[in-house]
Amino acid sequence: MRNVNYAEKKEGHWISLIEYASKKAMSVATLKRHIQDHRVQSKMEEGRYFIYDPEENPPFSQKKVLVEQSQEAFLEKELERLTFELKKAQQQIVELKTLVAFYEESIAQKSFYQA
Repeated sequence: MRNVNYAEKKEGHWISLIEYASKKAMSVATLKRHIQDHRVQSKMEEGRYFIYDPEENPPFSQKKVLVEQSQEAFLEKELERLTFELKKAQQQIVELKTLVAFYEESIAQKSFYQA
């Protein structure tokens, strides 16, 4: 393995074993063997291994955050739209109840005068 100072390189990222294994289409067990054989640059933080990925693409977790943020923005807009539709429907219900009460009263008055 060549001797590279990964801490100084700006374009890479530290990613989890699962993300790296998924990205490279290999099993986690194979990746662990690569760590033991020093084929990949790795570090351990809080009992978890991280692999240095020298590619410039953001890691999967960062892409996931971006997707979640866009989904959150969409859901907020959808919530606003549905809240507006609910208020509109509630207003229509109040108007219809008023109309029903008016017709019921008018029917009652007609039957009173016909009797």
